[in-house]
Amino acid sequence: MAALLSGCSTVSSKSPLGDPTSADDAKKLAGIWMTLDGDPIYVQYIDGNELRVANVGWNKAESRFELEEARAFLTQDEDRQYLNLAESSSAESASVEADAAAKSINYSFVRLNEMSDRSIVMMFTNVDAFEKAVKDKVLGGTIEQSQSGTSIKLDVTTEQLNKFVDPAKVGEQFDPETAFPLMRIQQAPAEE
Repeated sequence: MAALLSGCSTVSSKSPLGDPTSADDAKKLAGIWMTLDGDPIYVQYIDGNELRVANVGWNKAESRFELEEARAFLTQDEDRQYLNLAESSSAESASVEADAAAKSINYSFVRLNEMSDRSIVMMFTNVDAFEKAVKDKVLGGTIEQSQSGTSIKLDVTTEQLNKFVDPAKVGEQFDPETAFPLMRIQQAPAEE
């Protein structure tokens, strides 16, 4: 899943987009999902709005499988839902709270559209829209250019990010061409 969010150009923020959802909403995402390419994505409910997301990929150079795992947080702003993947600067962080206190956590986020029990469509950020917002000083942050693309690192609060992301501009702030459908292949077992 981390690989899904880490493309050539990225947007990340020191604060998540949206406010925490209910535990019931987060639990609904738990299970095994499949990409159109047939790759499974595993989602496990942890607590509150926290999830763990993982996928397994083949490392051709080393002839072995690799597990990619990330902490994720389901959030909402009004009727819109987002999945925020936490990227910690420390490989083995004890907790989200410790990362937040040390200000060493960044979030990459996607908008969740067309959600049902059987499918989800994710939309990735439009890097150009967030780059313009930083250049125009609408949002605080930095822009880093490299051969692999543009990296936007926002230094904003959740409130500032929520205010900037406008449902009327969904096609501008989230790129419709990046719509990424997932189909559920297994629901998580009911909690005892």
